[in-house]
Amino acid sequence: MSFNTTVPQLCEPSATSGRVCRECGAMFTLPDFIPASIAALVHACPTCSEKQAAADSRRTVLESKRMRAERWKTICPPDFIGTDPAKLPCFRQYQAVMAWQHGPRGLILHGATGRGKSRCAWSLIRREYEAGKTVAALDSSAGITYAAKYGESAADVQRWIVRLCRVDVALLDDVFKAKLTDSFEAAIFTIVNERTENRLPLVVTCNDTGDSLKERLSPDRGAAMLRRLREFCNAISFA
Repeated sequence: MSFNTTVPQLCEPSATSGRVCRECGAMFTLPDFIPASIAALVHACPTCSEKQAAADSRRTVLESKRMRAERWKTICPPDFIGTDPAKLPCFRQYQAVMAWQHGPRGLILHGATGRGKSRCAWSLIRREYEAGKTVAALDSSAGITYAAKYGESAADVQRWIVRLCRVDVALLDDVFKAKLTDSFEAAIFTIVNERTENRLPLVVTCNDTGDSLKERLSPDRGAAMLRRLREFCNAISFA
């Protein structure tokens, strides 16, 4: 006599079968439309899944802020990273600078050396950077940087200028302090011209008055550059 035997088949839980959340221990079910292959990977209830997603989002934001803080150290001169506003010689001007809101009109901070113009400017750039804006800066050594880049590759210089023309906020910090070569002056003029034409703000610091700056710039660019800076920037005196 023979007997037919049937081996019972073990079935995987369906997508709608009850399951226990590994996080809180509550029972939950999944909608019918979720494929079994995906449902098998779900071990947390909707509430715990939302909490995990929120926690992951917070970690991502914190990591992004940490990375931006590290990058800031490569952008800002070390001497200006730890500026204490309370110790600035012109606190009223600092407040005026920090009252600026991102828009087409920029700022010109002018006055004698040692009055805190650069510290104020870098404080503002840092605020905009931490708000997610793209920033770039040139300082009094920019002419040397320009010459070095130009010696290596004209294409590299072009990319350098294009970036300064396109970032959300560009700082020209004492770029007019040293005597400008004709080529570098042309590069600065391009940056000023392109940014003002495209309504992108500039923040400029200088020791000059308009007249003294004009004297140190070439006749064919000086007047036009000063006109654009005056037209598209608000002046703050650090007298």
